[in-house]
Amino acid sequence: MTYLEGAKILADNVKGTLDVPVAGKLLVSDRRPGAQAQSSGSFAGDALFHWTDSLNVRREAETADMKGGVEVIHLRPGDADPTEMRCDQITATMRRSPHAKGPAVESTAHKNETSIRGEISRILASGHVWARSATKREITADIMDYDAPTGMMVLSGNDGREISAFDPASGTPIRGKNLEWDLKLDRIRVKDVGGISIPR
Repeated sequence: MTYLEGAKILADNVKGTLDVPVAGKLLVSDRRPGAQAQSSGSFAGDALFHWTDSLNVRREAETADMKGGVEVIHLRPGDADPTEMRCDQITATMRRSPHAKGPAVESTAHKNETSIRGEISRILASGHVWARSATKREITADIMDYDAPTGMMVLSGNDGREISAFDPASGTPIRGKNLEWDLKLDRIRVKDVGGISIPR
């Protein structure tokens, strides 16, 4: 299930666009058994996105851009507490739901609510990125690439800047230019080769 809410929603199925030029929220819920959700490449469990500036969805590109104080709360199946993320901007990649008819991005606005057909499989976050897992590990970075089906999060700093992760259990920070965080195994490792490219 995908649900979108905002005080102003502009949907155009001819152009394949959906714009929310104000603060709003997007709820993505996939409570199918784990194997089915993973095979479809979606956010398994419940994911709530909130932004303060705008949302721009494009059917042709199958992307959703959220800007301004973006917050994500993702409760994965089996986790007692959610994974939380905050940043300045997110580009979410959407894919067609295997159970839905039509393209990944298609909507019919009704008053201040709309439902869109599609699932979010990946998010690329930038600007003051902060993330905290269900086990309370925290990472701060400039860029984050999160792949939903694998549960893998790759984080890096701008211009080779070092970033850090903190584990309250050990009290010792992990530092590196690139960090890879496996949320399924709750394992962080330093990966200082390459980086993440953000489209300008």
